[in-house]
Amino acid sequence: MKKLVLVVDDDRVFNQLLVEQIADLGLDCIGALNWKEASQTLLETEPDLIFMDLQIPDLDGFTTATRIREAETEGRRIPIIALTAS
Repeated sequence: MKKLVLVVDDDRVFNQLLVEQIADLGLDCIGALNWKEASQTLLETEPDLIFMDLQIPDLDGFTTATRIREAETEGRRIPIIALTAS
C-alpha cells in the first residue's frame, strides 16, 4: 500500500503543484483547500503525513496541529510539516 499525504493549503496553485510533485514521487496525495475539506478527509482516511499551511482562513494552524498531536494519545501518529508564506 502506498503512503498517503494530505496537503492543506488555501493557495489553489501551490496546493495543486505540491500534490502533483508528491504524486510524482510515487505517493498517494490528497489536496484540501481549507480545514473543512481536510477534516472530512481525516474522517475518511488516515494520512501518513500532513503538509499544512498555518495561515488559512478557517484554520488556526497551531491549535489544529495541537489537536492532531493530542489524537496521538488515541493511537494515531501523523507527522505534520508546517507551511507558511510569511
